[in-house]
Amino acid sequence: MRPDDAQWPEWAGVYRGAWEALRDDRHYGAMGGLGRIYFSAIDRYAERHGIAGSAFDDFLTLVHAMDEEYVAHVTRKQRAEAEAGKGDGKP
Repeated sequence: MRPDDAQWPEWAGVYRGAWEALRDDRHYGAMGGLGRIYFSAIDRYAERHGIAGSAFDDFLTLVHAMDEEYVAHVTRKQRAEAEAGKGDGKP
């Protein structure tokens, strides 16, 4: 269970659900690099769910913010795994 200060606020459910639905709609590089969620995917999701105007601007900002943190987390994890693998005799 998450600590109280790590719980998702009720208002964030829409953004969390959108990010979870869209998180795999991105470019994956041949060497494991991870790109951002495509704008077109976010735009289409918002259109389908009636998110427009300034609400779309907020939606885009928050989905991008969550996604940037995810990409940073994956990048840190990949670097740590690569560093840990340097001494095991694998290429």
